[in-house]
Amino acid sequence: MGRASALALAKAGADVAITFQHSAREAQRTVVDLAGIGVRAFALHCDITNEKSVRETIKEAVKELGGIDILVNNAAKYETVEFENITVKQWDAIFASNTRGPYLVTREALKALRERQGKIINMGSLAGCCPGRSTRTIARRRRRCTC
Repeated sequence: MGRASALALAKAGADVAITFQHSAREAQRTVVDLAGIGVRAFALHCDITNEKSVRETIKEAVKELGGIDILVNNAAKYETVEFENITVKQWDAIFASNTRGPYLVTREALKALRERQGKIINMGSLAGCCPGRSTRTIARRRRRCTC
């Protein structure tokens, strides 16, 4: 979802900063593709569950972009095990990524967004709907999903 959003925004003429935690190679590949569209693009390492990491990332993004017009919160963590088998540690990691993360990023970006009357897009996933299936598979099988 992040890559698709970044490409769509770039095709609309936006310069784009993307963040990553573990997928540096994929992030750099996306930056190359974004630059190929003709916009400025860069990738920043960020742990969205960590206040200091988020603060530094937003500061760097604002510096590089000159402001923020659109914030897309789409980073998420989910488990592909049955709900009753999710451990408390796994649950805490899901909650930190899917709830605290967007809160921290939005909170840190809010001043820059307000300065430019920016917009926030919060994305979710159906991946947790049917454990063991990918989001793409769920999208194809949505009519048969009984969740």
